[in-house]
Amino acid sequence: MSSLPKKMINTAGDAPIGEVAIAQLEHKRIARLAYSYWEARGRPHGSPEEDWFRAEEELRRKKSAWPDIKARRRGRESA
Repeated sequence: MSSLPKKMINTAGDAPIGEVAIAQLEHKRIARLAYSYWEARGRPHGSPEEDWFRAEEELRRKKSAWPDIKARRRGRESA
């Protein structure tokens, strides 16, 4: 058994450890959001892919908008 903390163990083959930690964090964020979508839909039986893909897309859009948000904030701070 390794003495490294769990987040330091590279479980994704050749990916750098930092990227693995980020990927795991992203997976958790997607899972939480998808679960909230499923709950909001009344917890129906069926395939969870619809909620998962919706959550991925939502987080992807937010992530791509982040540089614009940061730039606007910097603009307000310097004014």
